[in-house]
Amino acid sequence: RRELRAEALRLIMAAAGIFTVYHADLATLVHEDLEQDVALNLVHIQLHRRIKALRRLQELVPGLTAPTLRYIIMPLVWFSAVDPQEKDRMKQTEGSYNLADEAVRTAGAIAKALP
Repeated sequence: RRELRAEALRLIMAAAGIFTVYHADLATLVHEDLEQDVALNLVHIQLHRRIKALRRLQELVPGLTAPTLRYIIMPLVWFSAVDPQEKDRMKQTEGSYNLADEAVRTAGAIAKALP
């Protein structure tokens, strides 16, 4: 499932780069430095990279449009909070709790920004 989400986000980001009329604001998620690339790190396999991407996304939310937040970003963020694969790992590591907490904070920031 994670691989499918990652591939779907890559496709959306590529399409946004080509069809700039739709969701052009997604370009703010991309960065030359892979460590700071929010789009890449939102679906990264390492928990700390996903947590860092969620924190950075909270800062970028005001610059994103409502359709982008509602239809692209929010589903990704929300799934980070309720991902069944991560719930299994929660028993083994505290990092999963941090991921869910950060996802809920990011969802709150998105909710505040939506009209």
